[in-house]
Parts: sequence; structure tokens; C-alpha cells
Amino acid sequence: MLKPAPLDPSRLYLSIYPWAELTYCVANKPQPVGQTLRPGSTSMWAGLHFINGYSPIRAAGVAREFATSIHGEINPEVGGYLLNHQAGREGELALIGVDGIVVAREVNIAPQPAGEWELMVSTEEGNVFHRRSASFARVRSLTSIDSRPNEQFVSATISRVNESRTFVEADIQVPSGDRRALLSFSRPYFRGYRARLGKRELAVTSYRGLFPIVEVPADAHGRLTLIYRPPWLVWGGSLAGACGLILLLSTIAAYRYASSAPAESVG
Repeated sequence: MLKPAPLDPSRLYLSIYPWAELTYCVANKPQPVGQTLRPGSTSMWAGLHFINGYSPIRAAGVAREFATSIHGEINPEVGGYLLNHQAGREGELALIGVDGIVVAREVNIAPQPAGEWELMVSTEEGNVFHRRSASFARVRSLTSIDSRPNEQFVSATISRVNESRTFVEADIQVPSGDRRALLSFSRPYFRGYRARLGKRELAVTSYRGLFPIVEVPADAHGRLTLIYRPPWLVWGGSLAGACGLILLLSTIAAYRYASSAPAESVG
């Protein structure tokens, strides 16, 4: 589970599998499960990227839009619709940036159209499909988007992309003129993302709550940073740090007091 094979860490996956609690319990599946399907949060152990996974509160737009359950199981009807009607080059999965799909052996379905996808691996757990084209860039410049049909955007030059679970960095160059650039980030959207180009703060919105998008003004250039830093995380981290410091100081004070206290005589 700590190794990514047979999956590709450079791709963004959607995994389709039945209800994990029933299908993969020890009574039904005594053998190890998860190296291919990666249910729940197990994809993080190997540095793999999935748009569906464990979410106890189902707060993300992906969870609501795709009707996922707590462990990332997608509603069967929604999963069938996505693979049959939204897996093409112009479909919703491509817009999100999904270029890999894992389908459990218990689910008899393959992404369509067949010419867009290639079966890369077939294991006892399921099948792994990749788009026949190269994997999508994690940061893309869009010239149009269907949620804003009356607007056109200029294509920006993107280079030196660096990303982790909580942030993305990239060099951005937007041509001069009167049109802005629209950047999409291939990662699930959560409230709390912040963007900055150099010292200038940029607004972060989303496409239907599915993935972050950022508008960059014309003729702008520099290092853009998108970071996940919601207020509750900042305040919670500060409070936890303060509590830890108080505990440490209290422990030191108690130790010094015990060391300096005179020993009681016996007898």
C-alpha cells in the first residue's frame, strides 16, 4: 500500500467501487485489498491523487456532485453516468483533470468512448484505465468555460509547477491586452484556498464547487501560489501550538520545583 504501482502518481484518478464496508470486509474478502482500488484515504499513503476518498463530513463539492459515501464510494447510477457520458475529451471528468479511472471487478463497466481510454492493468481487484493522450497538466489555462459562456480568456504560459497536498506553485505569464487568463487547478475544491501572485492577492472561486479556478489580470507575470489555508485551520493550529507551549512550560516548572524542594527527613 505504500508503493504506487500499478497506478501512476502523475495522474489524477477516479475510482469506482461498491460499498467498502460490505464488499471488502474480512468475511467477504479475507485476502489483502486496496493496492489497485485505493478505497478511502489509502491513496495518500503512496502519494497517489484521487478525486474521491474518505470524507466523514462530505464537505467537498466533488462528494456532493458525485453522490459519494463516507469512504469514497460513488452512487452506482452516478458512476455509470460519468463513465458513459462524461469521460470523453470534452466531458466533465476531463475538465476536472481526471486522466485515470479505476473500476472494481464487481462493477461491470468501462469508460467511454473506448477510443479515449486504454486498459493499462487488470488485477484481481479491478481494471485501471488511462487516457491515451498524455496526462493532463495540474495547472491549466482555459480560454473558455461553460459556467461563464459569455466570457473569453487569453491563454497564459505556465511553467515550473510545484505542488503538494496543500499548495501549488507555478510561474505565470499572461499576454498584454484587455483579456484576463483563467487558471484551473486539477484538485478537489474546498473553501479556504487562497491565491497570491507575488505580493498581490487574487480571488479564488470554483467550477460548480468541483475544482479551484483563479483569474489573473492581463500582462501579469510572476510566481503564483495557491494554498489551502482556511481560518479554522490557522486558528486551530495556533491554539494547539499555544496549548502545547503551556503544557511544556508547566512540565518544566513542575520538574524544577520538584528538584529544588528539600527532601523530607524520616524518623
